[in-house]
Amino acid sequence: MGVLTRFGYSQGRGDAAMLAETFNWETDMDWLAAGPSLHMLEGVVQVLPEFIEFNRETGSFYMHGAWLNSYEAEEHLRRFGQSTQPVCWTLTGYASGYATRFFGKELLAIETECVGKGDSRCYWEIRPIDDWGAEAEPYRAALKQIDVANQLVETNQRLQKQIAENTRLFQQTEAIVAEQDRLLAELRNLSRAVEQSRNTIVITDTQGHIEYANPRFSETTGYTLEEAIGQHTRILSSGETPQNEYKQLWETITAGKEWRGEFHNKKKNGDLYWEAAFISPIKNVAGEITNFLAVKEDISDRKRTEEIRADNARLNAFTAEVSLALTQGTVLTSMLNTCAEVMVNHLDAAFARIWTFNPAENMLDLQASAGMYTHLDGPHGRVPLGKFKIGLIAQERKPHLTNAVLDDPRVGDKDWAEREGMVAFAGYPLIVEDRLVGVMAMFARHALADTVLDAMQAVANMVALSIERKKTEQTLTKRAAELETIARVSTAAGSLLDTDKLLQEIVDLTRQSFHLYHAHIYLLDKAEHKLELAAGAGEVGRQMVAQGWAIPLEREHSLVAQAARTHQAVVANDVRLTPNFMPNPLLPETRSEMAVPLMVGDNVLGVLDVQAEVIDRFTEEDKQINLILAGQIAVALRNASLYQQNQAALADFKQSQAVLRTTIDATPDWIFIKDQNHRYRLVNQGYANSLHLTPEECIGKNDLELGFPEEIVKGNQDKGIRGFWADDREVMDNGQIKFIEVEPAFIDGRPIFISTIKVPLRDSNGDVWGVLGFVRDITQREQLLAEAENLYRASRRINEAQDLQTIVAAVAEGGPVSLLNRVVLFTFEQNPAGMVEAMTVAANWYNGQGNASLPAGATVRPPHFFDN
Repeated sequence: MGVLTRFGYSQGRGDAAMLAETFNWETDMDWLAAGPSLHMLEGVVQVLPEFIEFNRETGSFYMHGAWLNSYEAEEHLRRFGQSTQPVCWTLTGYASGYATRFFGKELLAIETECVGKGDSRCYWEIRPIDDWGAEAEPYRAALKQIDVANQLVETNQRLQKQIAENTRLFQQTEAIVAEQDRLLAELRNLSRAVEQSRNTIVITDTQGHIEYANPRFSETTGYTLEEAIGQHTRILSSGETPQNEYKQLWETITAGKEWRGEFHNKKKNGDLYWEAAFISPIKNVAGEITNFLAVKEDISDRKRTEEIRADNARLNAFTAEVSLALTQGTVLTSMLNTCAEVMVNHLDAAFARIWTFNPAENMLDLQASAGMYTHLDGPHGRVPLGKFKIGLIAQERKPHLTNAVLDDPRVGDKDWAEREGMVAFAGYPLIVEDRLVGVMAMFARHALADTVLDAMQAVANMVALSIERKKTEQTLTKRAAELETIARVSTAAGSLLDTDKLLQEIVDLTRQSFHLYHAHIYLLDKAEHKLELAAGAGEVGRQMVAQGWAIPLEREHSLVAQAARTHQAVVANDVRLTPNFMPNPLLPETRSEMAVPLMVGDNVLGVLDVQAEVIDRFTEEDKQINLILAGQIAVALRNASLYQQNQAALADFKQSQAVLRTTIDATPDWIFIKDQNHRYRLVNQGYANSLHLTPEECIGKNDLELGFPEEIVKGNQDKGIRGFWADDREVMDNGQIKFIEVEPAFIDGRPIFISTIKVPLRDSNGDVWGVLGFVRDITQREQLLAEAENLYRASRRINEAQDLQTIVAAVAEGGPVSLLNRVVLFTFEQNPAGMVEAMTVAANWYNGQGNASLPAGATVRPPHFFDN
């Protein structure tokens, strides 16, 4: 750094001193500005000062700017590679030396940015050395040495000047020769710098005629120096630079100021190129402008890069805006119109259009138009497949591109194209997989670059996918609405069981949901061989129903009758061209009609008839949807009919059930039904009364929960009791009726005897699921039989007895009175008056409980009789 900086510093300080002595500067600013200009003439750098401010009184100085094409930085990169510190040491030394000599105070130039260390440019600042602070320290030592030397040189120069002044009369000839030698040397140096400069340097007269140009001029423009000298600089004009730019240029430089700008010039061979130019006036000693100096740099490569970047940015913006319109839009026509406007705005199209393909008609429908034409009607509003250039693009499924519209055989109106200045056309088929969905095209008044065409192809693919997606969404939305209608019909079918209300609800739903002109339903009267209008949508439909509208089944000119006869859906998408259409004065706007039979199996119940106000309303998909709807309606009609029949049968059943229940409850016998778990499912009133419960309180409970003793329910082998549940299980397992003539039971804690019949109950599969029981209380019968048996046995003992004691025992043990513990037989002794005087025990019986009776032969007087 030290040697190069000191070298530059010496050169700069010397140049400043030389210029101060050689020229009589009008202003300090002119003297200071001469330094950068002289530096550029040396060919090592292009100096672009950006800011200059100084005050000699206060000692303040600040200047900054840029160095372009620094030879020092480029050589450092070529020889040593990239540095970590600025490398333009000679340049900073030159600037420091020149500024210091000019200002009379130590100034320091420091490079803040440098190409040599990887920055995009070389940038410098000049300040008083003390203002830099610590940053100036590396430079102080290097500059201090040269400052002393320069002071000695300047002192020596002043001495030499004085000596020369004293001896000029004697040495005038030698001094002039020496000065000429010096100037010639400097001129040679300057000439070499200019000749070897990588920039174009041109000097003109005050009118713009070329007086000098360096070799770089010839390399750049193709003109030899001989061809260029004497020519006006307008030989390089391409017509691309605006005239006001030249006007501003001449006004600036003729006013004695510097001008910076860019030219889009033309070479000798006609090629265009870009130049960055710095033009400054050259003045004589009197301050008059004698020439203009232009230092120019070829920036064509940079401009091409900028143009490519600008084109890429424009095309990226074009693609991004189209993508945004396609992803955020909700209505297809609006989305496509935005895309067409984006093509016009970003690609500078004269106009752009987008068509969608209607496969049913083989027709392309214009959906969007932007630019000089925005209407959607006219001859190109609907383009048949294969017609015109748009129809051919769709048919061939290939793009059609041209930058010579007037020579294109597919452009029919050449006069229009020439009149409007059309140059290019680009048309693309919009294809998804192998399906054509539309065409996108545009005209332009300029040629279309390959990059633009590539971007349009990418956008065409995006638009095609979006059209397909949007149409799919529309189809799904329509199908969802149709399926929702079918679901609502199903809901109505499940909730409305009145046939008239059901059919009216269905036709109203159908017309509203499918956006139809009309809908009505006919029901077939087989006996009368006619179709009677059962329900019609809206007020017109109700009028037709009220008028008793009917169609004979065999009527020829009736789509409704045809559908009923053929058991198939019938569609007329233009009723005016259909001979079987039967017009209705109440429906004058009908243009399309579809009649669908209401079928259950092979039976026709009626016809669903729907009508639209436009032609071609009903597609094959619409027919399938309406067939499903008709099936739902037919099922709903059948269900409503079955419901009405079931309601009548249910009413009969309920009446029979009521009679049966009354009969069961009036029966004195106990009747019940148990399931496999011995829980009661039915109990009649008699059974419930015996338990002091209601029939409802018995349901769901088993015998134990109703209070029956466990041994009666589950059995007791020791007592010979089988138990209720054993009998239930036997009946359910064997599936046979069982009769239990006598079995014990309890009511209110008292034992009783019952007679039971148990019958197995079977489901529809024949499996036994429970048992039906009939129970009768036979306690009284059993008691009578037991008493008769006892009397019979007592009678036999009495007849066979040999004494009174045996007779008394037979009566006590076998008589009708139960719970006896003593029986005594007395004989009476009476007086003549018939009064009993004594009672004697003839026989007695005692079971061992309580007090014993009087022994036989004991006598008791009447007052004491009842005591014993």
